[in-house]
Amino acid sequence: MLVEPVPPTAEPVGLGELKAYLRLDTGDEDALLAGLLRSARALCEAFTRTWLIERGAVEIVPVVSKPGARLAGAPVGAVSKVEALYADGTSAVLTPDRYTVVYDAD
Repeated sequence: MLVEPVPPTAEPVGLGELKAYLRLDTGDEDALLAGLLRSARALCEAFTRTWLIERGAVEIVPVVSKPGARLAGAPVGAVSKVEALYADGTSAVLTPDRYTVVYDAD
């Protein structure tokens, strides 16, 4: 399963909050701290398998004849489009009667 998430527009904790917690007054290390915030969010999301910030994504899953393909990005708030990608490079948008969505506790 290939997931291409759209980067979040904000982090769960802002740079200002982090600097206040660390008692930093200067902006000398803002780029480093911002990178550490992004890394911490990404590691947390990978470990918990849950996205902390709402954002879009493109996910490619194998075609299955029976229910069983699970989306890797979670939680899922909406599915805006399901598209079939063919070996010859063409694609087609599937109508809702051509696929099944199964909701579960995850």
